[in-house]
Amino acid sequence: MQAVIDALAGELTGITVLRDAAELTRLSRDFYWFSPVLKALLDDKRADLVAVPASQDEVARVVAACARAGVPLTPRGLGSGNYGQAMPLAGGVVLDLSRLNRVLWVQPGAARAEAGARLSEIDTEARKSGWEQRMLPSTFRGSTVGGFYCGGGVGIGSNNYGMLKDPGNILGVKALSMEATPRTVEFRGRDAVDLHHAYGVNGIVLEVELALAPALPWIEFVASFADFNDAVAFAQALGEADGIAKKGISAHQWPLPRSYRPLKDVVVAGESVVMTQVAAYNEAAFAEQVAGAGGRITYRNDPRAPGARRLTLQEFMWNHATLHAIREAEAAGAAPGMEGGITYLQLGYPAGRNLELVRRIDALFGEEVVQHVEFIRVKGAVTCSGLPIVRWRGEPRLREVMRLLEAEGVYIADPHTWVVEDGGKKSINPRHVELKAAMDPAGLLNPGKLRAWQERGVAQKKSVFWDS
Repeated sequence: MQAVIDALAGELTGITVLRDAAELTRLSRDFYWFSPVLKALLDDKRADLVAVPASQDEVARVVAACARAGVPLTPRGLGSGNYGQAMPLAGGVVLDLSRLNRVLWVQPGAARAEAGARLSEIDTEARKSGWEQRMLPSTFRGSTVGGFYCGGGVGIGSNNYGMLKDPGNILGVKALSMEATPRTVEFRGRDAVDLHHAYGVNGIVLEVELALAPALPWIEFVASFADFNDAVAFAQALGEADGIAKKGISAHQWPLPRSYRPLKDVVVAGESVVMTQVAAYNEAAFAEQVAGAGGRITYRNDPRAPGARRLTLQEFMWNHATLHAIREAEAAGAAPGMEGGITYLQLGYPAGRNLELVRRIDALFGEEVVQHVEFIRVKGAVTCSGLPIVRWRGEPRLREVMRLLEAEGVYIADPHTWVVEDGGKKSINPRHVELKAAMDPAGLLNPGKLRAWQERGVAQKKSVFWDS
């Protein structure tokens, strides 16, 4: 295998390649360690070479060389995923796309960028002409648009625009096939969602075109409530208040806010919080809603004001909340996977039952599960996704908690697996398999992540690495 890698590196003259052991380890990892299950299984996974192309032509050269040699190729953005999406199970080459970072254009209502463009930079460019991205992950400062498209699904703004896969959010995708003579294919409309959330197994995403929203003058708020159920009820009502423009609605049960050290002067001991961004012209209406729900505003930040804090509440929403909680547990001497440590789950609540189920979780688990919910729209209805913190008591207990939740009618998007179908999708998407057959006939792209392809009977047979 070393001889294969040596020969491959020799073909990539002029392209940055990395072979230092520390760099290979760093660029072969994401935030898989959020899960003690994945940490135990993936700690030793590492690429044999990392290629860092600076242009789409260089990407094609890397792809062609790997295809000829039968070497697995795993595309990577900035590695901010949580499920081992960009970790090379079979070794081979990690394709670091971070240097493909151009924002190609911004037009009224839409933008197009290369896969390695950071979401924060796309947003900055869009705002210059009065637009902004419809939704962002909490990792928006470093995450790439290609990474969000291939590994994400919802985010800050999903309370307005639903899921990334919903019609109208993704307008187009340009992808490269994994072949000795790579082909570029433009997917438009509904077809542009066929590569979504497939971890790059069925095409190397080069460009993403996405719809934008009008940029609004957002002000950030934290509202504090003595009771978590009151906080969640307020968040639901805020989501349903169609006259109030807001972006992101995030409710956190005590003691989770205690983990947010930069907000230590904002949170009140024993109280749960709701974080949100509200348009400046709706501030009075928002304040009335908070007071009417029995809460009080403990934090206000207008990013446009002189002396405004650069800190953004967006970095305490979604899985950033998990990160803060894990860091707090580590500071107390409990790393993920250790007794006394923590992990998390990803939950979906059916619209109309979400508040009932939030209360039910408290009754079932008490302090074992500390709740954190993010409000979204699903087919027009306001509901929430859950990212609760779970005390680690071993994998058997974690699986039991998941079974109990499912018995109550809660949907589980398992964050403790790297397999596409076993995580959020729960079913085989025939289109994923069809596209992989067309775009990656030898099964070299990110092998081991698409179970349907492995069960198809022809997977990875041309890969000298996978067969080893």
